[in-house]
Amino acid sequence: MKQFEEITIDQLQLGDNLLLDNKDLLGELIQLFERSRVNHASMYSGHGTVYEAILPKYIETPILKSLDKTRNVYVQRPLYKFDPEIVTKTAQSLIGINYDIKEIIFQLDKEIEGGWKGDKDPHKLICSKANQWINKCSCLDSSIIWDTWYKDSPANIFENRIYFQCFKLKF
Repeated sequence: MKQFEEITIDQLQLGDNLLLDNKDLLGELIQLFERSRVNHASMYSGHGTVYEAILPKYIETPILKSLDKTRNVYVQRPLYKFDPEIVTKTAQSLIGINYDIKEIIFQLDKEIEGGWKGDKDPHKLICSKANQWINKCSCLDSSIIWDTWYKDSPANIFENRIYFQCFKLKF
């Protein structure tokens, strides 16, 4: 298994994608279908909280509460220029939108057929889709095409070493 440089919570930056290995039934199912070491995605707010889509809705929550039932956390830090104000504005615009359990069931079903399919409606929220929507909206690099933002799973974000630098979070 590849070793990643470790960072602490104090070293997190606004816009960092947190990819988690959660110890819950839904997380275990996602890992089983995805054959991945991660099963959830959230985004660091820059001030001790994360934005995340969890049942029942998209929320901003203290990072330590979010990590409560987590085995491992990987941090994908954007290597491209982005607008921090748009990260915050976009994430906050999603707060309160219901988590779309039908979308996650649809995605897991499609995984059997060879990959997540997705729905381009950013209001049909699941965790990785919310992160990629924020990444797409805030990216200032016009050469990056975010054409699969709506169908990227936590595993897809984790495997991306072109646009992100990966760390392991020590907590």
